[in-house]
Amino acid sequence: MSLSYKDACSKLKVPPKTSFCSKGHYPFKKTIFSPQSSKPVSTKWQNSARAFIERCHQKLLKTLSALDLLVKRGFTLDTIKTFSLGWNPDTIFDNRSAWGLPLEVKENGKERVQWLPKGIVIPELNAEVPVRVKIRRSEWFQGDKLPKYAEVSGGLQRPSIYGDLQKPVVVMESELDAILTQQFASDLCCCMALGGVGKRPDKQVHEFLTKAPLILLALDYDDAGKNEYPFWMSLYPNLRPWPASKGKSHGDAYQLFNVDLRRWISTGLEYM
Repeated sequence: MSLSYKDACSKLKVPPKTSFCSKGHYPFKKTIFSPQSSKPVSTKWQNSARAFIERCHQKLLKTLSALDLLVKRGFTLDTIKTFSLGWNPDTIFDNRSAWGLPLEVKENGKERVQWLPKGIVIPELNAEVPVRVKIRRSEWFQGDKLPKYAEVSGGLQRPSIYGDLQKPVVVMESELDAILTQQFASDLCCCMALGGVGKRPDKQVHEFLTKAPLILLALDYDDAGKNEYPFWMSLYPNLRPWPASKGKSHGDAYQLFNVDLRRWISTGLEYM
């Protein structure tokens, strides 16, 4: 079951945008936003990331218990291979210099390291070149002071992009949700994962979103996510709110409620 556009707005308690059907009407005050360009990723970082990604990908394919974690979330083996998802079996504290990062010393006087925790490895590749890596920590627990998703230092500081940039864009929080959506609807849309509800696009991503034929905003349906909808709706006239029809996120909608993600996308695209 999919929401109508009016139902989606009602669910989020935001006014519907009618600029597509009523010329000149725009119910949100325009947000002043000056995004910055992201610092390029170094060749040394890319080389270390590529070796780490490949090692963890091969480990995942040989570790049934880790593979099962992704299969239960709805991922097919083809998707796992296409997006080079991996499994890091042990927490690694690597030398930052090996990743092309400068020396940093913590307050306790010890040298900072490159933290690669145990968990599911989620890379972003641009023309097969690594530009960003996240790790979904398997040892994370409720109340943990460390993040559930650890970002490998040195990658691009911008949302992750999966799919054809010429297609309508679905903006969501989780990289895994974005990849899962691509599994079912890569011919219909491009997916962008913020990697955190409060994160903002950089200059390049902002320009890309401004030119997109349509943006479906699909942040998690929780207090943090709902609070961010007005910001995004005020920034892009070509954007429509499109939260999961059931559950908090699109991964939950598919895994817990068997929601047809392809139908959810195609229904949202009817507003182009």
